[in-house]
Amino acid sequence: GGAVDYEVLSFRDDELPQPGESLPGPYRLKTRLIDVPEEMRLPLAVIANREIEARLPPDQRLDVRRRAEALNVYFRDSGVFSYTLKLDVVDSTIDPVLDFLVNRKQGHCEYFASALTLLLRSAGMPARLVNGFKGGDWNDLTRVMTVRQKHAHSWVEVYLGETAGPDRAPIWLTLDPTPGNERDQSVARVGGFRANFYQITDAIRYVWVFYIVGFDADRQNKVVYGPIRALIQEARRGFAMMGQELEKSRARLRRLLHFPDARSLVSVRGFTVSFVALALLAAAARGAVGLVRRLTGWRRGRDFDVAALAAGLTHYRRLEQLLETLGQQRDSTQTQREFAVEAARFLKERAETQAVADVPLAVVDVFYRVRFGHHDVGEAVLAFLEQRLDNLEASLKAVQA
Repeated sequence: GGAVDYEVLSFRDDELPQPGESLPGPYRLKTRLIDVPEEMRLPLAVIANREIEARLPPDQRLDVRRRAEALNVYFRDSGVFSYTLKLDVVDSTIDPVLDFLVNRKQGHCEYFASALTLLLRSAGMPARLVNGFKGGDWNDLTRVMTVRQKHAHSWVEVYLGETAGPDRAPIWLTLDPTPGNERDQSVARVGGFRANFYQITDAIRYVWVFYIVGFDADRQNKVVYGPIRALIQEARRGFAMMGQELEKSRARLRRLLHFPDARSLVSVRGFTVSFVALALLAAAARGAVGLVRRLTGWRRGRDFDVAALAAGLTHYRRLEQLLETLGQQRDSTQTQREFAVEAARFLKERAETQAVADVPLAVVDVFYRVRFGHHDVGEAVLAFLEQRLDNLEASLKAVQA
């Protein structure tokens, strides 16, 4: 819970090897990275070969890069698929991804990424699904990017081989099959009326985190007063009409507080005054945002239940932690459901844990309903999961004893 502030450094070329990543071994290449459910292998292979042949001339159909890019274009640019957060099941008897491919043809980024990953694997191309974030809310006042839950995104990486030379590293081709414009429009609508205040609330949070919390005497000038002076100067240039009034207000404030120049602010008295002023500003802004949220809550809509999402994630994370004690860890190429099936099979093989072998799938089912289906989960279901996880923990302790 809570906000996290960090710096991200990246290269412009997204195909450069990722530092520190080892090569996938033969077992992973032959099983994990090309694994497809048996009942889906034939229909997926038919679709993949059809779209590759339709988009590539014969002399390019053996090139892994061109084959993968052709399938990516099929989702992103063909006009056959569209982006939506409102999902309806057409055929509940088949896998949801296959239902998306042949029936609905509408879904969010995780459906697009999952479908492309399975199509690539069915065509013999090692691929993995990647979860992360795409984009963010840029704040012109603080020049800081705020990444929110609504910016969560999924995309695909295709294994192309390894680099030459002694420092061998894997080369992954990044593909994003989700129609970009439709996703951006959907993300922009998330947040409702309160999104209009993000520029102000994010600026206040930024000031609080960087100028108040963690403040020490050595950083007073370069961390607090320097950025404040730079911010004032930038505001004066950008808002010429407000510049004169800001200068007058600044002069009046300096006279009132008896600070003859900027250097005198770097003192115990200067720090105390600025701390109190910023604390009052942050408290007032927090109260104002809360009032606006209550007055306009009926306009926000229901994108997803944040409390239910947190509960679903908490139960799933606890499941992973418990299974780690038996050496069961989810591989980066596995979905949560694949991991749960493997864990259930492992628990059934031990007499001490047979009674709790259903726990992984039960937890993951609720996790999927909340994370991907945006469904509500009742207190009774959450209490049941908590009890079953307690039973699993007790069984694992018995095994370790």
